[in-house]
Amino acid sequence: MTLKTLSLTAIRFSAVIFFLCTTGCKKDDNTEQPEVKLTDFTLLHPDGTSFESDEIAVEIKEDSINVLVPHFTDLTALKYKAEDKVLKHSEDEILDFSKPIVFTIQSEGPATKKYIITVKHDKLKNMVYFGGHDKTFYALYNRNGKKIWDFKAEGDFSYSGPAFSKGVLYAGNTDGYLYALDAETGALKWKYKTGGIITSSPTVADGIVYVGSYDRKLYAIDAETGVPKWTFTTGYLIDSDPVVVNNMVYFASDDGYLYALTKKGQPKWQYNTGSLIVSSSPLVVEDVIYIGSRTGYLYAINTADGAEKWRIKSDNGTMEHAMPVIYNGIIYFSSGYDLNYGPPNNHPGSLYAINASDGSLVWKKLDALGFTSGPSISNGNLYINADDGKIYCVNTSTGNIVWSKAIYANGVVPTVVDEVVYPGGGGGRYFNAFNALTGTLKWAFPIENSLTTSRPYVIGKNGY
Repeated sequence: MTLKTLSLTAIRFSAVIFFLCTTGCKKDDNTEQPEVKLTDFTLLHPDGTSFESDEIAVEIKEDSINVLVPHFTDLTALKYKAEDKVLKHSEDEILDFSKPIVFTIQSEGPATKKYIITVKHDKLKNMVYFGGHDKTFYALYNRNGKKIWDFKAEGDFSYSGPAFSKGVLYAGNTDGYLYALDAETGALKWKYKTGGIITSSPTVADGIVYVGSYDRKLYAIDAETGVPKWTFTTGYLIDSDPVVVNNMVYFASDDGYLYALTKKGQPKWQYNTGSLIVSSSPLVVEDVIYIGSRTGYLYAINTADGAEKWRIKSDNGTMEHAMPVIYNGIIYFSSGYDLNYGPPNNHPGSLYAINASDGSLVWKKLDALGFTSGPSISNGNLYINADDGKIYCVNTSTGNIVWSKAIYANGVVPTVVDEVVYPGGGGGRYFNAFNALTGTLKWAFPIENSLTTSRPYVIGKNGY
């Protein structure tokens, strides 16, 4: 073999070694590529704005992403934001997430990974419901007052405050119907016609809706079907809201009686206050019922037999509209006007705090304002709409005013949820939402054709 032949052989051998080395090196480079793993992903509104942090929930798994958005969100028109590059889909593109979408994610380098994105509506929350004098029932998003849906009827929804159970709202109307509406969509599930107008607010317990009517009857209606189970007839019309406690139904009538029925509609006892009980509704605490009457008294009645435990008389004003509440062993209520005198000398009533045990006075405040509304309590403060057109926030311990606003709520009982108070305000042509601690207006929803609204029902940020 010549020297030239040996040299060519060596060159060929070296080329083979180089090829094998480079092939092996490339394989090693692939194994060292960083893992593709998405750690940040969220959805946006079509205009590119973000959901509130507690409105949206994102769960990133090994090869899938599950997202919960507010229940009324249009799933067919959403944008996204991700920390890694998404092949095929642009962040500026509006996408349809009503069905799962496959995203291919690419981090640094050529490696990719597929994720299945599934978007669903969260449970019902952050909603406020109320009825208006304008023959409309409203559903608003309580973060900003945006209307989600409304429902039209022939009569007035502003007297009967809605009740809620298992995704259904129940509201009475002056057209005599009790309506059952789907809470998510506002669709009518059923309606039941009573023999008179309904201003009583319904109560739902164990699949039965209880509501009073101006035809003098209390109705027990199947919550699912709208079929009546039984009725009970009183001596006069019923404004008062029924209360169900320990398998007993307690309610009052304008005939002056407080009634106790079994859940099958059988009377157990009745107590005569001696005068009209209009919108005053029973407050049941352990074995005592508290209720007011036009006599000017607030009564404490034994639940077992209807015997009177004690009574306290307001300094001025009827108690037929008193809607007492309890907090830390203290009963809070308001009085209306002394009907023995005509205006302007009819002695407007006050706000009271009394001991639940014996009726002894703790304090009396907001004198001579007059009230056809009842109080609500949250975080140590009491909220009440007075007939001077203002909502008052007062300290429960002292009765001192924390803040007040003129809103002309016209007798609405405020609702307080998640440190926001919803006091109505139809007289000012708006439904309002205030910061409960400071009185700062959060938003106002226009209701140009409604002078009054019903007591709001609110589903808070946790779905309760």
